[in-house]
Amino acid sequence: MLPKVAEIPVLRYLRDLLLPRPAIPAEPNLVLITRPEHDVPGEVKIIRRLFAAGLGRLHLRKPSWSARDHTDFLDAIPDMFWPRIVFYAYPEIVLARGLGGFHLKTGESAPRNWPEQRPVSSSSHSYDELMEGPRR
Repeated sequence: MLPKVAEIPVLRYLRDLLLPRPAIPAEPNLVLITRPEHDVPGEVKIIRRLFAAGLGRLHLRKPSWSARDHTDFLDAIPDMFWPRIVFYAYPEIVLARGLGGFHLKTGESAPRNWPEQRPVSSSSHSYDELMEGPRR
């Protein structure tokens, strides 16, 4: 039998952030990574509410989305939250819109002419990948 949401503290915390007035605001270091599926019902509305509750960082992971899909997403999010958004594709949009950074795929180097002061993140799935780190 699976536990109920109320029994799992992290899920309960995230559920409560979606209340009109959350009892506990989101931690500023809370990072949310979106599901890679193209269509998640109500996703933009949920993300706006999480940002309003204090979400610190959103990693938009949508490999099937076009550049237009990414800009349409941004247009649906208040620009005051853009510095908290990290893209996994389209570094030119990241720079043009002043987003919070760009995420590299395993083994990928930072985009050509990427400004040194602009954030880049990467994930590691093994100790060797962690020690290699992102390439600049």
